[in-house]
Amino acid sequence: MAIFCFSILQGTGVGTLNHNPQINLCSNTRSTELDDSRMDSKKLLFKGEIESTCEARIHLMTKLLDLLSADGFEIHPFYDRLILDELISNSVHHGNQSVPSKRVSAELYSLGKSWQIVLEDEGSGFDWQKQLNQQFDQHSQSELLSCSGRGIQMVASLGVKLHYTQNGARVEATRPQDLTRDSRQK
Repeated sequence: MAIFCFSILQGTGVGTLNHNPQINLCSNTRSTELDDSRMDSKKLLFKGEIESTCEARIHLMTKLLDLLSADGFEIHPFYDRLILDELISNSVHHGNQSVPSKRVSAELYSLGKSWQIVLEDEGSGFDWQKQLNQQFDQHSQSELLSCSGRGIQMVASLGVKLHYTQNGARVEATRPQDLTRDSRQK
C-alpha cells in the first residue's frame, strides 16, 4: 500500500483530492522568494513522501502533473511526464533499491511559467557528474542492452537544470520555461 503525505496550498484552485485511503493530508505550506532574479516567486504546491515502490512512483507522478495542471501550468504531455518519471524512478529504484520501507521525499514548486521538483532518497548517492557526462558508444553491446543509465542525460538534454547535493541522494530539477516548444526545432 502506497503512503503519501500531501501539503497543498489553500486557495490555489487545486480543488479537493479524492478520498483515497492511501493518501494522508498534511499542512504547513508556504510561499518563498527565489534567489534567482529571473523568477518572481516560488510557490509550494506539494510536499510529501512515498514508499519506494513502482505503484507509489506512478501515483506520485500523476498527482504532481494534476497539481501543476490545476495551478494553471500548461503541461507538455510527453516531456513533463518524462522528466518527473525519470527523476522519481532514479530515487525509487537506484537510490532506495526499491525497498518499500525506504522513503523518497518530494517537493513541487510553481515558478510561474516553469516548475521545480526537489527529490531526496535514503540511498548513499552516486557519482552524478560521471553519469551526466558519460558518452554512450552506440556500437557497444553492453550499453545497448543496458536497462538503465540514460535518464539523467535525457532530462538534461531537455534543458532541465539539475542540482545534486548529499552525494547525489538529493536533486533539485528546474524545468525550462520554453520546454513546451519542440526542442528539436531550433
